[in-house]
Amino acid sequence: MIADADIEHFLFMSAHSLPSVEALRPKFRRWRRQLEAQGWTKVQDLHSQEPGEFEVINYLTLLALQASSTRAASPEHRLRNLTGVRPYKP
Repeated sequence: MIADADIEHFLFMSAHSLPSVEALRPKFRRWRRQLEAQGWTKVQDLHSQEPGEFEVINYLTLLALQASSTRAASPEHRLRNLTGVRPYKP
């Protein structure tokens, strides 16, 4: 099972500040459900070299970007393509 501490660690390692992580904390429960529905049971280290482990990192990055008050369409679009949350769009 994915723990809040795993998500917090990921966000801090992704250059999120403490206030940013605290603002996102209410979303962790929904994010855990979404990640576990995809079959992931842990958040990999950002520097992992194992094949296939970047999928959970990409998905969690997408969730964090979508929760941001400042939206970035291009990175979100690329991550939606990478994660397969919707059919591929060029």
